[in-house]
Amino acid sequence: MSKRALKFPSCYELAISPGQAFVASLGRDVVVASLAQRERRFSSRALAHPAHAAFNTGEARLAVKNTSGDMITLDLSDGQVIARLNAKGHDEGAAIHYSACDHFLVDGSWNGAIRVRRADTLDVVEEFTYENEMITSVSKTDDGSLWLFAHQPKTRDGENFPEPPYMTLWDWPLRKPIRRIDPHFHSVGTASISPCGTWIATRGRHRALSDGTLLPDELRISDASGEARWSTNVTFSGTAYRARWSADGRLVGTVDRSGVLVFTAEGLTPQRTVSAEFASDVAFIDDGTSAVIGTWSRAWVEVL
Repeated sequence: MSKRALKFPSCYELAISPGQAFVASLGRDVVVASLAQRERRFSSRALAHPAHAAFNTGEARLAVKNTSGDMITLDLSDGQVIARLNAKGHDEGAAIHYSACDHFLVDGSWNGAIRVRRADTLDVVEEFTYENEMITSVSKTDDGSLWLFAHQPKTRDGENFPEPPYMTLWDWPLRKPIRRIDPHFHSVGTASISPCGTWIATRGRHRALSDGTLLPDELRISDASGEARWSTNVTFSGTAYRARWSADGRLVGTVDRSGVLVFTAEGLTPQRTVSAEFASDVAFIDDGTSAVIGTWSRAWVEVL
């Protein structure tokens, strides 16, 4: 299929705005482009090593978090920094997302904290701490009513393996989990709740066999109670774990050694492979008829 004209430099992670007006590509720079005009709006180097980004519901702000846990919010009209947080280099963690009201930001930490922040100042207003764990994944439904967090316990002193990972499902506003979900994996690379909240897409790994044989990674679709419905094997690419939903919840995308893989969510039937070296991310637009494809060297819009 042909590629549209909009292209980006190196890309490690992508973010699409809720109304699909903008896309952010995170590499050495934060590059924001208009999807309607297929042209760049601005590039920013205001934060070194950007790792995660989220647009607010009103599509006026972009929050960016880096590999050390530092954060900024950018004005989408001109790319100027509105707020900045210095985490002092000790707070790596999972993605950030705006609440539906745009007043708060939620993120996860590899120090085991789930934090709710004021969106205007980035100050913490609520924190839930899980000792000796990492929060490795944060996702929410389209309306922000349900939030999913992936928990990865750390190996304790004297133990050879950590406790199994698990996921927690929360109502908004965050007060306490309404459900604990066992994904039945040795480690969870990423977990993402579907836009409507009905399904959970999980990308995980199993423990090696007794003879040392490594099992393939698995992409799995479960219902909101954690019951597995469909699964398929995928090959870890060495770049990233992804489980991305299309806006209508019909498609799921991931990356493996061959490139970007697109499946129907129901049945995990293969729909398309976009061959790409060092694929890093996929973000659906136009209800899955197109997608932004990210790789370590560049990113572009692909007609699916």
